[in-house]
Amino acid sequence: MVKGLAYLAAIVCLSGGGFLYLSSMAGLSDAELKAALPERFVKEVSRGELIFHMGGCAHCHSHSDNKTILIGGKGLETDFGTFYAPNISPDKETGIGAWSDADFVNAMREGISPEGQHYYPSFPYLSYAQVSLTDLLHLKAYLETLPAAHGRAPEHQLFFPFNIRPALAFWKVLAQRDVPDNRIDDSSEGWERGQYIVNGIGHCGVCHTPRDVFFVEDKSRPFMGAKALKDGEKAAPRIAGLDADKILNALSEWSGAIDERSSMYLVTLSYSHHVPLEDHEAIADYLARLEQ
Repeated sequence: MVKGLAYLAAIVCLSGGGFLYLSSMAGLSDAELKAALPERFVKEVSRGELIFHMGGCAHCHSHSDNKTILIGGKGLETDFGTFYAPNISPDKETGIGAWSDADFVNAMREGISPEGQHYYPSFPYLSYAQVSLTDLLHLKAYLETLPAAHGRAPEHQLFFPFNIRPALAFWKVLAQRDVPDNRIDDSSEGWERGQYIVNGIGHCGVCHTPRDVFFVEDKSRPFMGAKALKDGEKAAPRIAGLDADKILNALSEWSGAIDERSSMYLVTLSYSHHVPLEDHEAIADYLARLEQ
């Protein structure tokens, strides 16, 4: 059923995709990015390393035991076909080593390549659009310290009509709607931090928020659980309104709360080993206080 609706949605997208493809490739220029940054901004590698682990970048972009070799090539099998994560190492020819800061920000926030092509939303740029410019540049600084790995990932193997990339322009117009402000009257600094991590860097809604007929996250039902994106995995459970202790357990590798065979277990590894406890608590505070 979902697959059939997705096909219908894609066909509708194609009707307007050509025009929108030509009209929606704008991104920040280097000068515009510089003007948008705080005065005397300096990239911090240590901050970028934290963001790298919060975002789980290695889960998709590395397929070896060495999680700093970001050569890509890992496949994500879905109802639409198989997506392959690209090389995001500092290699100048096959990675992102030749990208400017603006190239990186436009990819992360707008889903646009340096050549002006639309990225597929298997790359969660709609979530990263909610991450600050400074944090994105801290992340880029950290990526630049990792080993350059030469090699290109395979091309995506997608079913028709999903393999027609220009249709993504229409999908972006549907998807880039305002995110509801789920703020509560007595929201704390920790709650605000949790909101920032969950909705942005952590891109938790990609798996845990249900989607509509156009495969856009239904922001009226945030984190209420959703069908598994990856073939062969269980549905992602509801995490809105859960007890804070349950959420903390789910983020802890040592709690045994998450099946080690699931994709979520990789998240627990990152958070257990690299993310401060206060950020775990901020995430739990935010999610626990959302309406069920």
